[in-house]
Amino acid sequence: MGEVDMKKVFLFLTILLVTCCFYSCGKNEKNEQGTYIPLKMYETVKETKSYYEGIKATYDEKFYTVLCVKEDGIYSNVKFHDAYKLNPSEIDFTFSSKNKIIDNETGIEYIKISDSIDYYSAYDKFLADTVIKAIAKKNKKLTQEDSKVLFNNKEYNIDKDQWHYSENLQIILYTKTSNSYFYIGFVDFKPYALKDAEELKMVVDYEIK
Repeated sequence: MGEVDMKKVFLFLTILLVTCCFYSCGKNEKNEQGTYIPLKMYETVKETKSYYEGIKATYDEKFYTVLCVKEDGIYSNVKFHDAYKLNPSEIDFTFSSKNKIIDNETGIEYIKISDSIDYYSAYDKFLADTVIKAIAKKNKKLTQEDSKVLFNNKEYNIDKDQWHYSENLQIILYTKTSNSYFYIGFVDFKPYALKDAEELKMVVDYEIK
């Protein structure tokens, strides 16, 4: 085989390798796509009905706050305060047949909470179905209508930013007023107005009667 032929063979093999890598490594299968959270977070929130307890259980930096598997890659969001896309060098995951991801570097398991790749909405639904639903059973001022969370018949959003949570706050809700935001938090299923504290945290100000 001549030198020219060898170069053609080498070029062909290089193109084939790059193509195979793109399709096998660059894309995630449809059944793998969706929103995943640490299994430890999932189990803790389900058991305690408290987002804070889940945050405390997964505070270590080795945990990904959330993993959103899309066709073109995997995305995360540090404490729901800093969104980013994982570099290929960071990805060493095994997808199991039970809707779970195992981080091979740390051994931490992540469970799929939704097939949706809108991980903000998927996480809202998880917290609404666990924490909000449990609180609403004991506090008639808090209700749910479809995907909406209402307190005293006013619509609120779930605050997912984990830096905001101080001790014993089951969940934080917020709504926009004329020129700012109003935050309420639940402690032992009771509503409290919140105020700013150090290091981005929110703390109890007064009980809402």
